[in-house]
Amino acid sequence: MTVRRGRRVTIASVSAVIAISAAAGAIGLATGGLDSSPFVARLPWHSPVLAGLALAVVVALPAGISTFDPHPRPARATGALLCAWIVVELAVIREISWLQPVCFAAGVALLALGSPGSRVRRSRARAPISRAARSTLPKGRVHSSRS
Repeated sequence: MTVRRGRRVTIASVSAVIAISAAAGAIGLATGGLDSSPFVARLPWHSPVLAGLALAVVVALPAGISTFDPHPRPARATGALLCAWIVVELAVIREISWLQPVCFAAGVALLALGSPGSRVRRSRARAPISRAARSTLPKGRVHSSRS
């Protein structure tokens, strides 16, 4: 497996876990399956249905897109949206759960996987040398792209 393919598999895997958990959380919020009573009063418009819809649109949908299009740009967008969601969630509901740091770390991981600096530098492969050019090089110093 090449490094580039491994990176895409990692992006798709992390994004899939995020998409599934965010979709489950959105459904749980909207249907009342999650016990949201302690913080419902702090939600905008006191509506867990709108909170669930926002979770689906802001986190689950981009993560789903990043799952099926595991390239750096969607991964960066998904990571940034997830980190922003966690920060806003902490500011709004003012409660902390073990899941928030885990999700924030997943967002940071997607940001790192999608950042331009995480590209693997390719070795500078030398172009094949023709026989005529090879004959002019000193013995022992012939380089070719084939090993």
